[in-house]
Amino acid sequence: MNPERSSHKSLCTAVGSRRFFERLAYTMALHDVNLRHASNCPFGHSLLPPANHHSPQRTGQRLVQIHTWRAVSEEHRRTLIRTKATLSRGVGVDGGSPDTFSKDGLAMSVMADSDIEGDPKQFLKVSEAYWQAMKSAPAKRAPAVIRVRHRRLQQEMDCDVAVCGGTLGLLLALGLQLRGHKVCIVEKRRVEGRLQEWNVSRSELQVLTDLGLVTEQELQDSIATEFNPVHIGFHSKQQHPDIAAEDVLNLGISPKKLLGHMRGRFLESGGAIHEGAAFHSAEVYPEGVVIRVSNGTEEPITAGDANRPLAAQDALRQSAPAEAARNGSSGDAAAPQHADNDRRTSRTEAGVSGRPDHVTCRLVIDCMGHWSPIVRQMRGSSKPDGMCLVVGSCASGFPPEQNRSADFMRTVTDADADLQLFWQAFPAEGGAARTTYMFSYADCAKQRPSLQGLLDRYFELLPGYQSCSLTDLKIKRVLFGGFPCYSHSPLQPQFDRIVQVGDASASQSPLSFGGFGSMLRHLRRLTDGLDQALRQNMLARGNLKLLQPYQPSLAAAWLFQRSMALKPGQLREPRGRRGAVSGFLPPTHINTLLAANFRVMQMLGDRVMRPFLQDTIQFWPLSAAMTGTLFIAPLTILRVLVQVGPKVVLSWFRHYVMLGVYSFLHFISKPLHKRVRGYRAQRIFEAWRCGSGADYAHQQ
Repeated sequence: MNPERSSHKSLCTAVGSRRFFERLAYTMALHDVNLRHASNCPFGHSLLPPANHHSPQRTGQRLVQIHTWRAVSEEHRRTLIRTKATLSRGVGVDGGSPDTFSKDGLAMSVMADSDIEGDPKQFLKVSEAYWQAMKSAPAKRAPAVIRVRHRRLQQEMDCDVAVCGGTLGLLLALGLQLRGHKVCIVEKRRVEGRLQEWNVSRSELQVLTDLGLVTEQELQDSIATEFNPVHIGFHSKQQHPDIAAEDVLNLGISPKKLLGHMRGRFLESGGAIHEGAAFHSAEVYPEGVVIRVSNGTEEPITAGDANRPLAAQDALRQSAPAEAARNGSSGDAAAPQHADNDRRTSRTEAGVSGRPDHVTCRLVIDCMGHWSPIVRQMRGSSKPDGMCLVVGSCASGFPPEQNRSADFMRTVTDADADLQLFWQAFPAEGGAARTTYMFSYADCAKQRPSLQGLLDRYFELLPGYQSCSLTDLKIKRVLFGGFPCYSHSPLQPQFDRIVQVGDASASQSPLSFGGFGSMLRHLRRLTDGLDQALRQNMLARGNLKLLQPYQPSLAAAWLFQRSMALKPGQLREPRGRRGAVSGFLPPTHINTLLAANFRVMQMLGDRVMRPFLQDTIQFWPLSAAMTGTLFIAPLTILRVLVQVGPKVVLSWFRHYVMLGVYSFLHFISKPLHKRVRGYRAQRIFEAWRCGSGADYAHQQ
């Protein structure tokens, strides 16, 4: 037998897929490797078939067994992708050789830098455990932390309102304190903003000065970065020009400065802050609520701490010795070092020493986010209907000329492995740094990638996305997390005298990350409603439900989230050992859909485009955009209907009809808003207003 032909046959038998073979040939050519005589790929992976390999036989024909791109190890696949993306520019993946990185993956190598804020590896570990348990473990009912007592409460009230969770909860706590209510904050860590900036539009910040939470000067002092425009673009063979928008998420707010101003005003006005005080449980009485508090510095690091590493430094110090003992290293080496650790420790210890064993109040406001123990009890064993998986970083070293504008939404690849990856990028620290995010919409299926896998993919694609080399960047912080979404949102109260707000109520749009922007949108409505409920003693569950009403504008966004979240098996690509192609959606499906939709909104103008860019769904803009997209891309719309299924389509159509009904009810009820001042009437008016998206005011 011809040895050259035999070698070629062995290579084809091991590799199989024509697409993979072409990619491998391309990479080998760049390395001047003779493909005919290669028995190993340039990255050290054997291309020879296993010893017991036998090709299937058919009468009169010998077939080569097919091994697809997915049959090759994930490490091999990632290496080939990033090599192809970077070698074409004449540089390595990091500006050097692939061997620079550890066997744990690119992300772990990047996070080994001791100058990165917090302890990203520890935060990733707990976030990964949370995500993996959500995917694989059967849902378990959380322990009951709320008990209802029917006897009379004998204790005196410590305050009117206890806000559990003091980062974004500080906004609502200060608003109620300025209205004359006695408010205290119960915070497991510290009431302190992170260094990572919040990106918002200037119009969204107006509510902070209107409610008196900050002055104009303090607000201006908190703006760290301002830029324009923001760009929108989608990967396509036809190079369509980017869509540019002005004054959308174009401000970077320093949470540390903004919350620092609010914290000072809250304490000056008589508010109380209990730092290092973790919510443990609560007993609900007819007259009030008794909150049991535990030592927050002894609470382990959780997924909720990943986005606020500064506030969780004390917990990191507590966990460092135990982690070091397991790793066989010293505790001092495991603990992250910062110049101002001593100052923070002394302040925190002073707060812990004043931690009460319990707090008695009339109303509990749950601002503890998605991971709230109260929310876990309320949701029982139900899993999220969707997830927004986000990874990213903030780094300096980007070319200054490209750090003057932002990307609101961009794709640089088509869908792969049943995921479409989206990108955002914003200037930070006055232009000295840049924050980039990579996110995707998904469900909680077992096939979904790990957070570390997404981080690896992020750092592999980042150089090509931003036209830079990783060696030129100084990574300051690494970001990651999963934001659960529920189709039945917002979460309505299930107990008297306890109400969820912010991420705890899941009142954010399923298209966004929640957090600061969602809190700003509902801040005025919640402050007015809670103030009136406290004054009129409308604190029963039925009355508090009116503060978190059904919102068609929020529910209607679910179709868009589902259309960008591919279910496992829907994408048309080779699968299984034999590489049979399955699925009905082409990899270009989501990019084609979004390109058509945004092109229509661009043609219809700002009154259609801007509400959507700021997470607001309104009836007439939605109707116009959907109709236009149907005419421009009818086949793509038909694919969407099959993709999401009839149940989702019918549910969305009901929300769409209700969006029109709420818009009509809000319009005809405007003359009554200032005449009918009752608690229930005002809450109904607000439900129509927010449920129709009329709380968004178009800026000329």
